Amino acid sequence: MGAALKCLKKRGGGGDKKVGKGNKEFMKGWEKSSNGVVPANAFVGGRDGNDENIYVVRAEYDGQTVVGTLRTNEKQANIAVGDEILKKKDYDVLCVEGRWMVIELAEDSIPSDAIKGGRDEKNKPTYIGRIKKKYDHYIGNIDPTTKTITIPMGSKAKEYRNGEILVKAAKGK
Repeated sequence: MGAALKCLKKRGGGGDKKVGKGNKEFMKGWEKSSNGVVPANAFVGGRDGNDENIYVVRAEYDGQTVVGTLRTNEKQANIAVGDEILKKKDYDVLCVEGRWMVIELAEDSIPSDAIKGGRDEKNKPTYIGRIKKKYDHYIGNIDPTTKTITIPMGSKAKEYRNGEILVKAAKGK
């Protein structure tokens, strides 16, 4: 996957002030953006069937910060909430290096080096998950309580119990 550099500055303009709301630690490694704009140092989370980049993003919804997907050819981020897919023009883009690790949520616990992606309605951390179907990668929210990865796919949100979790890249890689 594409290399990414650490986010060193926050991009101004156009971002929903609610996205990434909270302390500096919650914003570390994320950069505010909107309307399909992707920072040059964004982490490439996968590829779609047309060999286009897919980016890891998160957006606010009803007191939650939900991990989702931004595809190169779209102007809005897609997040999965319940069984719906919501399109969000304001979002945060992940700008840190990471690596994908296979996880079976029913059996495995969340690795200690997993990258936190969002927060649920109780302000508990959620993580960044990915699945692959045919030639497409799909990125979404891992809820450690329900042990599911919720993915925006097609016109509906879908839940999976197996997939990959994004963990911190090893130092020096």
